[in-house]
Amino acid sequence: MNNHIYQPMLFNPDIDIQTKSLTKINKYGTTKVHENMYIYESASNTSANIINSMYSALVPSTHTEWIIGYNHTDNKSSFYCIGPVVKKRTYDFGNYEHYFGVCFDDSYSYYAKGVNADTYPSGMTGEVYEYSPSEGSYEYKLIEDFKTSCSFEKHIHMFKAFLENAKQCCYIPDNMITLTDIIKKAYGNILISELATSLGYSERHIQRMFNEVLGMSPKDYCKIIRFQNVLYNMLSDRRQNNSGYISGLGYSDQAHFQREFKSFTGLTPRHFLMQFKPV
Repeated sequence: MNNHIYQPMLFNPDIDIQTKSLTKINKYGTTKVHENMYIYESASNTSANIINSMYSALVPSTHTEWIIGYNHTDNKSSFYCIGPVVKKRTYDFGNYEHYFGVCFDDSYSYYAKGVNADTYPSGMTGEVYEYSPSEGSYEYKLIEDFKTSCSFEKHIHMFKAFLENAKQCCYIPDNMITLTDIIKKAYGNILISELATSLGYSERHIQRMFNEVLGMSPKDYCKIIRFQNVLYNMLSDRRQNNSGYISGLGYSDQAHFQREFKSFTGLTPRHFLMQFKPV
């Protein structure tokens, strides 16, 4: 599967804000720690392009994601730390001239230096933590550095330095990475009993592992991986019909797919695609 799907409804296309025109998507992979990370930023470069009413829809995702909003014209800025999302929600990301975002692989997360090595994403699941960087903090300095250049590539290198200097990477346990890799290779179309049999764990033990580490049940994790694969298929080729998008993903029929898709996005598949202009 495509292991990284950024939040396609960030900056809410259903209020006529086109995500595709706002963002650039790059995979950043120069070091081991950073090999599974997607970085994007808004295309606006002047205060005249401030985007109003930045209420965005967050759809189910197993990843953690950071968004940095800031202005060139003043010192206003915010950091938004988005945990794994199990249910669709909306969030107000302010009205900033610039947005820089990072989607991390679900095998790790970043935290403040000094946290316990067994700090897991479960503590962030379903949450968005927002804060305004204080003057002199690493986050404040990063934003000041961003303002010195409009180069996306330079922003990536600045962000890499910020991670190395200010943050600590915590990986989920190896046995959880094994479980999630199996689920991803099956595109989410796998039973928990099959996972238990293949690894010699009880189903109850697998339930405990997922809840402790990712803050969701293994069944929900499978549904989200399947849903993310559908999103990838839909946004990669909008000319297909629903049966093409869901082929091999374990939906009992198109009605099952449409119910689950609408519960995750608030939209039917057709209405969802109408929110995005072709690239």
